[in-house]
Amino acid sequence: MKVAAVAILCQDERVFESMIQAGTPCPIDGKIGKEAKALWSKYDHERPDYKVYVKRMEERKKAELAEQIEMTKEFERIEAERIKEEAKKLKKMEWVDPK
Repeated sequence: MKVAAVAILCQDERVFESMIQAGTPCPIDGKIGKEAKALWSKYDHERPDYKVYVKRMEERKKAELAEQIEMTKEFERIEAERIKEEAKKLKKMEWVDPK
């Protein structure tokens, strides 16, 4: 009966989200715990907070993409700096008389 009571509470978006955040996913199809978490991942469209969830996932994708772009820019800057330093070293070597 306790699982049934929690299942009723979980129909509220706020309760559902709170349960997820607490690491105790709401029951689904008689499953609880890790099994419930796996089913919620598989059937996420059945979540009571689905619209909010989808929006949050889209925002996370955007944030991850922006972070990846920044990391790529930083890598390219560091690589350009390394190449510039290598070119300086090679240029110095050209001026050294091998005699």
